Amino acid sequence: MRSKKPANHANPTPNAGSADDVAPHGEAAPQSVPANEHDSTGQADQTKRTELPTSHIENERLLEAVCERAVTGIACLSLQGRWLRFNQRLCELLGYSRDELAACAWQDLTHPDDRSTSSAHFRRLLAGELDIYDIDARYVRKDGAPVWVNLAVSLVRRPGGEPDFVIVNVQDINELKRLDLDRAHLLEQERAARAAAETTLGRAVGCEVQSAERAERLHTILETMADGVGVYDQVGRIVQCNRAYRELASRSTSRTSPSHTRCAGR
Repeated sequence: MRSKKPANHANPTPNAGSADDVAPHGEAAPQSVPANEHDSTGQADQTKRTELPTSHIENERLLEAVCERAVTGIACLSLQGRWLRFNQRLCELLGYSRDELAACAWQDLTHPDDRSTSSAHFRRLLAGELDIYDIDARYVRKDGAPVWVNLAVSLVRRPGGEPDFVIVNVQDINELKRLDLDRAHLLEQERAARAAAETTLGRAVGCEVQSAERAERLHTILETMADGVGVYDQVGRIVQCNRAYRELASRSTSRTSPSHTRCAGR
């Protein structure tokens, strides 16, 4: 690249298009460069001159597309809880039009039973105790029906560290909550059925124990009786007898007849 020559004001020599021309007042004189370098530099400069506004516009379009095409509700809130921006998905989730939702206060949409918890987390966020929080809460739709949502709320700060605004991501978890409730109901039914079965089994075992105890008492009574007692089944086979009966049978040289003893339950 050539060095720039000082301009000759005393005897200027016309040289249109030369790199030695004097630049207009307030502008720097152009530098002469080789053709290929001049082309590449000129293109780079032109790109720089057009890149910033184009990039800004594209960023806005990208932000708009991300916000509006998100599958979850997205909202930006002021530090006072007023709407700065929200997407269509949030309107659909809550059953409001954009104008209707814009007229509602964010905290007023929260179910009364969850409002204190939600407000407490929001205050802690603004106080700097939290940078982000994630809770499950219920919102109230326009038709009055409650809907379970997961709230992921984060605080955006300015370059100096001061709080600027709040981003809220609202995910519909109503179906998940319904499944959880159904599962809890089934588990409760299972626990109740198990408890009933254990009670029935306990009673059966208790009855069996009582039956065994009664049988043991009967056996003890029979064994202590002085008279011989034998119990026969329907075909004449002896199924139970006491000690006295066995002693009588052992002393007998002939087959004992049921008529010679007291027979119980024949």
